[in-house]
Amino acid sequence: MDMNTIKKTGSTNGQPNKLGGGGRFKQAVAKTGSPALAAFIGRKMYGKKKMTKMAVAGKKTANKDNEMDNGVAESPAHEKAESKKKEASEN
Repeated sequence: MDMNTIKKTGSTNGQPNKLGGGGRFKQAVAKTGSPALAAFIGRKMYGKKKMTKMAVAGKKTANKDNEMDNGVAESPAHEKAESKKKEASEN
């Protein structure tokens, strides 16, 4: 594989290389050495609006994966109850 190309199909470290999947971003980070630089290049290529949309989707996916890894998939009702407990303890 040429070092200057980013694979657009398949997967990278378990993340799909389709646009918005995170695999292309991981490849760009590996090439540039910096997530900030990779994000800057992505914003130049795709525009601020589209890059932000992809970043939000990626963060949601990452949060889901982290919850599943921790063995806890909290529902909105559970989160609401936890926040009420926290407020009660602060008062």
